[in-house]
Amino acid sequence: MIISVQYIKHSCYLVELANAYLLFDYYTGEIPKLSSSKPVYAFASHFHEDHFSFSLFSKLADVSNVQYILSNDIKKKYSKNYFLKQGVTEVLYDSINFIAPDMDITIDDFHIRTLDSTDCGVAFIIETNEETIYHAGDLNCWTWDGNTEQENEEITIAYQTEIAKLEGMHIDLAFLPLDPRQENHFHLGFDYFMNQVDVSSAYAMHCWDDFSVISKLKSMDCSKSYYHKIRN
Repeated sequence: MIISVQYIKHSCYLVELANAYLLFDYYTGEIPKLSSSKPVYAFASHFHEDHFSFSLFSKLADVSNVQYILSNDIKKKYSKNYFLKQGVTEVLYDSINFIAPDMDITIDDFHIRTLDSTDCGVAFIIETNEETIYHAGDLNCWTWDGNTEQENEEITIAYQTEIAKLEGMHIDLAFLPLDPRQENHFHLGFDYFMNQVDVSSAYAMHCWDDFSVISKLKSMDCSKSYYHKIRN
């Protein structure tokens, strides 16, 4: 059961379930006080500094039961020695679950799948006995006014190919990029996802603190069928 969803910063959200916390893409900000009776599952979708920071480990240092699920591009970016220099113990490093695109693993009560990002790293699909949660990371339709028509077509196809892997799945809670830097293209990835996937609730992320894009999308004709599912 989803008890609460708390926005922290950028693409970082904390989801409290009945028996656990899920923390996504932490790199800065204050993490609310956590119940000591619930384990924390900390996800990082890729190495970009607005999605992952080594401060994640210090922020959760006092939590007795933490599982880290990190995209394997973080492991490729930073050597084990670099982790150790950042204060991560060898025991902790060896317990990290590094996960690649198109993987399927089970950790405790969570069935975790990944999609390949159209930028770096992975998107996460977390299934429990009661709900399915999706965090896109940087999987988005990254089309831009400055790109050639071919470049935009290629990224659109790549994005749609990944989202097609969710066919037939119900997503209870989705975290999706809505990036104002894309200007006229800002809504395309979010809109495509909402029209292709069965989603109950969606939260915008990667807005660079420009939350006006949320109300802008909700006022557009294209969102008439799903604007009521977008949470603020």
